[in-house]
Amino acid sequence: MAERQSATYAEFGLDYSMQYRWDTERAEIVFSKAGTPVARADLQFVGSIAGREPTWLWGWANDAIPAVATGRLSEVRQYGEEQGFDKLTRPEWVPEGDDGHDMMIVSAYILGAPAFFHDHAGGTALYFVLEGFERL
Repeated sequence: MAERQSATYAEFGLDYSMQYRWDTERAEIVFSKAGTPVARADLQFVGSIAGREPTWLWGWANDAIPAVATGRLSEVRQYGEEQGFDKLTRPEWVPEGDDGHDMMIVSAYILGAPAFFHDHAGGTALYFVLEGFERL
């Protein structure tokens, strides 16, 4: 997955110092350089880790996230059911170690997405899968 992500970022001239704006209502992320948009991608909101006693909450189980930003996660959940991978099927659970990153990367792999993205808002860690990249 790391090689796929690096190749995708290189193809679209992206790096980790760029500005970005994600929008779950539109299910997209826009990357900018010096205030000028340079690329966009479709996103799926995989999940989040939040709380004093942190819990993982899948995007598909979060009523605050629009369905347009979680629709493909049904494929991840189905894969978990078929393979007996419990963490892919339970809506909420207590994460350990790098579970958030692991769920993001596993989701990207299952969905065949070329990239993933991790952000923070307040005390909440947010995890996304990115696909459908376009130059702007």
